[in-house]
Amino acid sequence: MPDEIKFSEKIQQLRLIDDVLMNEVFRDMECTELLLRVILKRNDIKVFNARTQRSLKSFGRSLKLDIWAEDEDNPYVNYNVEIQRSNQGANVKRSRLHSGAIDFFALAAGDDFSELGDSYVIFITEHDVLKKGLPMYTVDRYINEAGEKFSDGSHIIYVNGECRDGNTDLGRLMQDFFEPDPDKMNYPVLANRVRYLKEGEGTRKMSYTIQELFKDELAAGRAEALQAGITAGMTAGIETGRKEGIETGRKEGIETGRKVGIETGRKEGIEVGRKEGIAEGREETLGGIITNLLTMGKLAFSEIAQAAGVSLSRVQTIANTLGIHEPA
Repeated sequence: MPDEIKFSEKIQQLRLIDDVLMNEVFRDMECTELLLRVILKRNDIKVFNARTQRSLKSFGRSLKLDIWAEDEDNPYVNYNVEIQRSNQGANVKRSRLHSGAIDFFALAAGDDFSELGDSYVIFITEHDVLKKGLPMYTVDRYINEAGEKFSDGSHIIYVNGECRDGNTDLGRLMQDFFEPDPDKMNYPVLANRVRYLKEGEGTRKMSYTIQELFKDELAAGRAEALQAGITAGMTAGIETGRKEGIETGRKEGIETGRKVGIETGRKEGIEVGRKEGIAEGREETLGGIITNLLTMGKLAFSEIAQAAGVSLSRVQTIANTLGIHEPA
């Protein structure tokens, strides 16, 4: 029960700027569509495919996109939105890497370069990483000598999360990104999705995600409690032995009791900690293997279950949590 209360409190504190909530909210196409329309000031965007934490791998390098979306009316246009709380994660060289990676995977073998559509890499940052005090920075390539745009279709945008002006659409969007209470959010589409995840049927999914995120913290807490119990037991045993030794006047009894108490507590603590560590490590490793196999999207769920040595229902549960469907 204390763990459940702790998870509930953490869920209520989450905001859109936090990865855990962001991943769940922007799997919803309507939410992603609103996000892009406000930032790009275009009401014609119609998202038909939105994914969070999409992995791109090439030449030994992997890149994970926070939000990736496609436009129904412009199938060759790709949108990538990155949510960054730290300035280091929003380094300008990273935006260049994301832009190049999206272009690389946009074309199939044999496609003509002219078929490469526009790409938008959008960084929403908690702080003003470019330090110009602007609410948004739009980065395009230019021909310096001619003073004209080099229209290659590549667009990089930085949204300054510190600018939360309630008089603008973008400012109200940023207010929503830092507001944990859905009842105080400006955009109903986002508020309803957040409310579903924090108060509705989506709470179970959020609880599972939080448990996975903080399982190391919980393990540390259990280990600390175990150690406290061992220490308390040792202290009580030593004190009892001391008093009995004083009463009987036999110092040898006190020393023997102290040594036995310490050794017993040490062995019990090591054994209990070893068993819990092995069990938790096995579960964490299995969960990571299953998640990686699901993300690759190449194996049937039954094949993954057989390879990992787990039940099919467990694979299906993890797939449902990640929003992944079995490949055809």
